[in-house]
Amino acid sequence: MLKFILILFAVISTTFASVNGPCSGRSGICIDSDKCSSVGGTSFSGKCPSDPNNIKCCDSIPCSANGKSGKCVFSSQCDGESVSGKCPGGTDFKCCLGKTSEGGSQGGSDSGKTSGLYFGACRGGGGACINTDSVTCDTHTVSGKCSGGTSVKCCVAGSKPSWYIRQGDYKETVCTIGGKNKSVWTSGCGIASLTMGIAVTTGARLNPTDLFREAYKKGYYTGDGLGHDAISWVGKQHGVKVSWTDNIDSVYSALEGGKGVIFHVGSENKYKFTTGGHYIFLKGAKTQNGIKKVYVFDPNGGNNYVNVLFALKKSDGGIQVAKRGRAGGDFGIVSKA
Repeated sequence: MLKFILILFAVISTTFASVNGPCSGRSGICIDSDKCSSVGGTSFSGKCPSDPNNIKCCDSIPCSANGKSGKCVFSSQCDGESVSGKCPGGTDFKCCLGKTSEGGSQGGSDSGKTSGLYFGACRGGGGACINTDSVTCDTHTVSGKCSGGTSVKCCVAGSKPSWYIRQGDYKETVCTIGGKNKSVWTSGCGIASLTMGIAVTTGARLNPTDLFREAYKKGYYTGDGLGHDAISWVGKQHGVKVSWTDNIDSVYSALEGGKGVIFHVGSENKYKFTTGGHYIFLKGAKTQNGIKKVYVFDPNGGNNYVNVLFALKKSDGGIQVAKRGRAGGDFGIVSKA
């Protein structure tokens, strides 16, 4: 029995050896998600596959030393001064006061300035990190929730309108595929976005679970998410037309005119809407300092990108960069059928 226990311990130790090690596919360290939250970092799933479920990739951990602000990274990722004892994990995970291998200042310069417009979600959610030297916040800003220079602050999210749909509120099973229960919560970002589109277009307040079930019964859902054809078909059943396009000027004009837009996004490093494929809803537009901006309502809600104003065009550092790249276009303009 003792021999068996020792062998089992050796197997477990080998399996979980990467705790406190680097994440897979991004900077950061594999630590307990509660610990990550306590040090001000942001947790990312799927980047520490060899570890227990509570161990996730913790990135964007702020730190300070010698009167300067910085970011916690592994020593090999820091191009400049690094200080021990300021970050979680092992001795090789340190506070970098220079630049990281990802590029971009970490706020160690005397001016505290930084380049770029947007820096992902605020720590703990609730808005987006913006460079206040370059873009304007539509609500108000809060310091201490973003990594970067002193000009990078959290632009707090706006209020949730009555038509906003959070897919996590709809957990009723629609079907079971491959032994896994599927619901709006697990697979219904597209239907949740369409439900919002129907509400702002026709005034009808529908249950996204019912719409998801319609798509499944029609054969549009087989376990890999809903395509553009499925969303367009369901919309037609409820009095709206979804016109897919990549013409960014048409998208802005539609939003400026009061229409809603379903946006199919893919994985990218700026906004981090998704690590795979996802749909978000856009409603409302305005121009600030010559930059065309739109309001994002993410049905996932995990990053709290709800009623947050972002630049639209890729040339302005906007959300167009997150395009999925599907035939026919990734922006679905919703109008009355």
